[in-house]
Amino acid sequence: MIGFAVFWLGAFALGWLLIRATRVPVHSRLELLAWSGGWGVGALAFLAFLLGSLGVRLGRGLVLLVCGGAVLAAGLTAALSRSGFGPRGASLRPRIPAEWIVLGGFAIVLCTLAVAIATTPLGAFDARMLWTLQARLIFDTEAYPSAELLDPAFVVAHPQYPPLLPLAEALSALAAGSFRERLVRLVPTFFYLSVVAALLAALARNDRRFGPLLAGVYALMPTLILDEHGGAADAGLADIPLSFFVLLSVLLLARAREAEWRDHAVAGHLAALAGLFKNEGLVLGALLVASVSFQARRSWRLPLAFAAGWALTLLPWLEVRSALPTVFEEQYGEHLNPSRILWGLDRAGAVLGEMLQLTFLRPNGAGLTWWVVGLFWLASPGRIARLRDVHLWVVPAYLAAIFVVYLITPWEGTLQVRLSFARVLLHVAPLALWAVGTGRRARA
Repeated sequence: MIGFAVFWLGAFALGWLLIRATRVPVHSRLELLAWSGGWGVGALAFLAFLLGSLGVRLGRGLVLLVCGGAVLAAGLTAALSRSGFGPRGASLRPRIPAEWIVLGGFAIVLCTLAVAIATTPLGAFDARMLWTLQARLIFDTEAYPSAELLDPAFVVAHPQYPPLLPLAEALSALAAGSFRERLVRLVPTFFYLSVVAALLAALARNDRRFGPLLAGVYALMPTLILDEHGGAADAGLADIPLSFFVLLSVLLLARAREAEWRDHAVAGHLAALAGLFKNEGLVLGALLVASVSFQARRSWRLPLAFAAGWALTLLPWLEVRSALPTVFEEQYGEHLNPSRILWGLDRAGAVLGEMLQLTFLRPNGAGLTWWVVGLFWLASPGRIARLRDVHLWVVPAYLAAIFVVYLITPWEGTLQVRLSFARVLLHVAPLALWAVGTGRRARA
């Protein structure tokens, strides 16, 4: 367990060092914890991917050396710095009854998650057969990509899936010295806590009265906490890490300094990390590249910096993926042609109806989340302009792209919609809640 603790301390330390090195503006201790923890885990996994692709053995000694070195470097940097570990920020103690209710509900959720992880085995099919299985393979072979993953005869479902979640889980297991499902399962659950903290810090800073309530809308979303497998928050899925890095990318873009290309390059890197956790992040990253380009008013340097940070982070993975075999990959790009889309139009009404029901009418799915998003957006002055200014248009554009995927999928009828769309909504829910929260005025 000491090694497991070193892994998490190293993740926070590395994330903190990255924040200082890139001069990312954070405004409170809560925000610093949210950003440094999640970014640190992603950075460790990305570093392991780069080293593994160069043939470096990912052994326990290397993991502890990197994590311990990050802790030591962070401690020395803080000791030599006048500001210590960073901003203190204002207290987020609840002030109104609704905030106390949300806080109480979240406390119950945390206790439930802890009990579920401690007592209930991993039940989500994708988590067990995709990410956890690959994490176990990395743990056993101490390599990525291993010879087994490159061998078409060694059947691993979707070997071309992005590698950062199984790598992060494997690193935590290597540091602990054994592969225990309940420990590695904490990695994606940790990202749920990071999203909640990042949302709470950003929204409360913008609107002290209603911001925490909007963060609570996300934290208590039924899809995250109520499901046959316990909810997405503790089901070992890659959807939450994806949403975390998309949110961080947009938050950084919103507070980027005027004509500061560094902030945009870092934001592009964060958007790329979303794509390295789950394929859908590639679509969201491309949409953010387009959004930043549309917003460029004075200089082409900013969208170029964002695109460069995004592309340079992804290129090593695209090179490695080209060498991996295709086993059960669905290859949607091959189906994306006019004839296939026309073929899928016959079920367009059924697909759209199912998507709308899952968004607005299923209490065990998104709950009231998207009703809140819609009402807050309608109540915001200049709501059309805000679609562009806070990159909110990325949300409907992404859902439209998913709609096209559902049309061309070889799955029968609306089966894929019913199986996956509730999780797809999780990818953009934090971004949507933050965007409409920043657009609110007192009269709303």
